[in-house]
Amino acid sequence: QQQQLGTGRKLIILALALLGTAVNISVLLLLGFTPVQLLSDLGTVLVVCGIFAVLSLFTMKEQLPAYYDENRITAYYQGPLRMNIPGLALNNSNWPYVLWALRLWCIALLLLYPPLYFAFCRLLPQLYPAGLLPLQLICVFSLFPTLYIVGNRH
Repeated sequence: QQQQLGTGRKLIILALALLGTAVNISVLLLLGFTPVQLLSDLGTVLVVCGIFAVLSLFTMKEQLPAYYDENRITAYYQGPLRMNIPGLALNNSNWPYVLWALRLWCIALLLLYPPLYFAFCRLLPQLYPAGLLPLQLICVFSLFPTLYIVGNRH
């Protein structure tokens, strides 16, 4: 079974992810993107990932209540977080892996979305800005196949 991360390690992971994101944004600014452009183009995805990262690292419990093992439950509710994953029964055998995948997805997208945005703008300039929304949706909704694959495997 996976080891639980201590609060200190979680803070370090989050701080490094946010620092990496800040470095990526700084590089984009140095490459000529404007703050307004980056805020409008990157803001939504990065804020969603940041919120999910904080919630998954600090508020989501490492173990589910026993009734998750006794019933087929596809939703997780904890404070302000409401996560419904139809078709994936959450239980204590797959929850550590689902939680790990959620945390990894949040951190990875925080770090990878700015370079992906740069590549999109430079390699496919004819699709900017019309193609930006599909790119954002693909990135954000990539969470669900990730959770399904990990959750059904364990």
